[in-house]
Amino acid sequence: MKLNSQDGTIIIGFAYNPAWWALGARLLETAERVPFSHCYIEIDQGRQREVFAAVWPKSREISKEEWLKHYEPIHEFRFKADDFELHEAVEILNPLVGIRYSVPQLVLIGTQFVFVWTRELLKKLCPEKMRPDFLNGPSWDVNGSRELICTELLADFMSKMWGVSWKEDTDFVSLRDVLETTFQLWREHKEA
Repeated sequence: MKLNSQDGTIIIGFAYNPAWWALGARLLETAERVPFSHCYIEIDQGRQREVFAAVWPKSREISKEEWLKHYEPIHEFRFKADDFELHEAVEILNPLVGIRYSVPQLVLIGTQFVFVWTRELLKKLCPEKMRPDFLNGPSWDVNGSRELICTELLADFMSKMWGVSWKEDTDFVSLRDVLETTFQLWREHKEA
C-alpha cells in the first residue's frame, strides 16, 4: 500500500462470511459462540481504504470495496493514526501479505473449544512442536508464521504495533481473544 502524507485511521474489524460453503467460518462461530468468523485490519486514508487479511488461499491486501463483496462487517474499532503511525502499520503489514492460509490451524483452534482435550493430545503426539516460553509457560507452535489465519495476522500486528503480549503462541489466539484485546486497546486509546 502506498500512503499519502496525511493522517487516517487504523481499523480493527470483525466480519461474517455469508458464503454457504464457508464451513470453517461456521465451525469458528459455533465453537467460539460469536456472530463473526473473521477479523481484519483496515488502513483508511479517506478515499484510500485497504484491508489486510488472512483468507484462503493466502494473506492479502485488498481494497475495502472488493473486500465488502465477500464479507459483512459486524463490528469495527477505529484508532486515529497520524502519518507516522500509518506508515509504521503498513511496514508491519506488508511482510505479512502473501503468506499461505493455514487450514490445519483453523481446525485446531475450532476443535479446541469443542474438545478441550484436543490440545493436550497434540502435545503428546507432537512433542517436537513444543517450545519453551519463560514468561507464560510452554506453548505449542503449529507452524509459526509460515502459514497464517486471520487471528494470527491480527495478533502479530497488535504485538508489533502496540506491544500486546498474548497468553499463548499466536498460532492459538482465538477470535474471542483478539476481540477482547481489541476492545481493551480501543478503550485505552479512546481515553488517552
